[in-house]
Amino acid sequence: MLSTNRTDLSPDEAEDRMFWSLERSGCFSFRSCYRMIYNYIGQQQAGSSEGSTEKLLWKHLSKMIVPHKVKIFVWRACKDGLPTTLNLEKKHIIRLNICSLCNSETEDLNHAVINCKMLRGVWNNFFPELVNNNCRPIKDKALALCENNEVSKLDTFFMLLWSFWFRRNKYVHEQLWLDPRKIADNALGMLESFNKARKTNCAQIRKHFKWTPPDLNFLKLNVDGATFQELEKARIGAVLRDSFGKVIMAMSKIEIRVEESEAIELLAIFRGLQLCVNMGIQNLLVESDSKLVVEALQIERMLNSSLGVLYQEVKHLATQFVNCKYSHIYRECNMVAHKLARHAKLVDDICVWLDSIPDCVSQAIWLDNRL
Repeated sequence: MLSTNRTDLSPDEAEDRMFWSLERSGCFSFRSCYRMIYNYIGQQQAGSSEGSTEKLLWKHLSKMIVPHKVKIFVWRACKDGLPTTLNLEKKHIIRLNICSLCNSETEDLNHAVINCKMLRGVWNNFFPELVNNNCRPIKDKALALCENNEVSKLDTFFMLLWSFWFRRNKYVHEQLWLDPRKIADNALGMLESFNKARKTNCAQIRKHFKWTPPDLNFLKLNVDGATFQELEKARIGAVLRDSFGKVIMAMSKIEIRVEESEAIELLAIFRGLQLCVNMGIQNLLVESDSKLVVEALQIERMLNSSLGVLYQEVKHLATQFVNCKYSHIYRECNMVAHKLARHAKLVDDICVWLDSIPDCVSQAIWLDNRL
């Protein structure tokens, strides 16, 4: 798993370095080594179809839009790691494994949240097929939904499971009996409210995002990268503005094909810094919509990664300024640099505008200064 971090983006005089390819930072960790061995053993033990099917299930489960506490429940439920009376009996914590709510059957997880006679009527309204397949583990039931192209129902399915487990715990620990139908209605209402709040908050927050000018003694460099698969080329754009929003410099440039988005965003910062160094700028604030790259530059822990040489070059260029800071912004605030990167599709090599702007970004700059 050791590789060299010399890439096509590296300067000719850069020396080769070894890095651990299983960690983004390039540094060896026991965690990634354990994960590699664990995955290898798992692939050897499980059949190829079984392994890929389960992997697909976990992928769908991770994308569910449910409260965080429900996601924790999902993981424990699929691993049969919840403290049902049957599981507690197996660990010799209790002697009786009977369901506390119906006092008639053994309480495994299926019984606690699906097959208990008080719950069957509710499940018949939502997932009647699950009641008929009462012996299958929770994970298999979820997998059946995926195989039947009903992935969209996973949120509802696990929200109901969580609500019935909550109801069970209320009775076991507080002797509080709750009506299953009301619990189900409350759970689905919670899911609907959660989704509405999530969408509303994102829309409201992003609505107020805007580009802001730098402090009086600073200039701000906004950069962005774009990849054009049909041309097998990468493009970058950069714009330099002062504290009044006036454009000092704009640039569109073509680059070699770069597969990783992190690499093209880092390269955009590198090219922008190269131009700014030649302009004799002292105080510079660099903004990018790649949070990954900005955080890496701020903590300086990526020098041993596959892009370590390029990170080192960016770090070296930053020392040429009196002050050089990095900041992350959302794409909505970075539209000028984004449009310059897209405009690079029409450029043979590089195009630089000094104290002027191309027509393709005039409206975006006007909006930035107006907001």
